[in-house]
Amino acid sequence: MKTKIITKDTFKTSLWSGGTTTELYIYPENSIYKNKDFWFRLSSATVELEKSTFTPLEGIKRFIAPIDASLLLFHKDKSVELAPYECYAFDGGIETTSEGKVTDFNLMLSKDVSGSLESYFLEKTIKIENSKENCFLIYAPEIPLCVVGKETYHLSSGDLGLFFETPDLTVSSDATGYFFVAKIQLPKQ
Repeated sequence: MKTKIITKDTFKTSLWSGGTTTELYIYPENSIYKNKDFWFRLSSATVELEKSTFTPLEGIKRFIAPIDASLLLFHKDKSVELAPYECYAFDGGIETTSEGKVTDFNLMLSKDVSGSLESYFLEKTIKIENSKENCFLIYAPEIPLCVVGKETYHLSSGDLGLFFETPDLTVSSDATGYFFVAKIQLPKQ
């Protein structure tokens, strides 16, 4: 797999019980979300109800970050309040409800895949160092980005960059704002 830029006009949006969900990318690309046969999935959802219940996803590790407002999550034994762009990881199989109308960003990983989701505030330039991961996904919902690795790539706001087997990346922008980096270690095929 090579570097790939996916533009926001190609994302698929569908309805869920609390609003809409937009699938930014699913891997392998022939995977189907409902079948849970993916290694990882990136999406952004709107939560249009003040209270909503998350779909249980047994065997899936979930990461979530609100983008435009705070989000309050409830599990059986605890609650967590997330500020915009604050990333949180949890077991997709546990009962989860939320309070707050927001747009959020989601990363889902199957049990065979490890990874993380982080947000960065960009004022000029940030270097993203490659450690053990073999896949980087970069998403900035509100600002354009320039990503330099082996080559230079330009992402408009809302586009997704996929960088496989890449060296360290340098991310810059003429604008200031937040962006997300998902670092994923894919199993050997």
